[in-house]
Amino acid sequence: MLHNPPVRRIGCVVVLTDMEGRVLLLDPVYKDGLILPGGSAEANEPPHKAAIRHLHAETGLTRHITHTLTVDWVPADRYPEGLNIIFDGGLIAERDKPYITVPPVEVSGLRGHRWAAMNELHSLMQPDQARRVEAALNSKLSQRSSPVLVGGRPVR
Repeated sequence: MLHNPPVRRIGCVVVLTDMEGRVLLLDPVYKDGLILPGGSAEANEPPHKAAIRHLHAETGLTRHITHTLTVDWVPADRYPEGLNIIFDGGLIAERDKPYITVPPVEVSGLRGHRWAAMNELHSLMQPDQARRVEAALNSKLSQRSSPVLVGGRPVR
């Protein structure tokens, strides 16, 4: 057991796409640009469970998450060093879009959501965020996802 473990964040974000290949993005009041749904894992919380929890809190959607699309290491800057795990949240059918409910800004810190095509990402997001989403979408399009493992076993 480490006596002084390093400070490290684990960001757990979700890529959800619609039938047109657009990705769901959120508009936070606390930073510039749009972001993927998600947030940090709590101590001893499996990252895929953190992604499910944040997705539900931010959009009202409940998804079963079993695959990752990519992992992005972020050096210490404004925030501590971190790993962002980008999960595949699957496809959202048109009939399910009305069920996306972003809580009021006073509660969530989010102004709302929108769907964005890949060619819009760089105009809507911070450069590092846009590159992360592009890489995740490319993995999704080429069907190169990886299973989420907990204790070496795939989540089912």
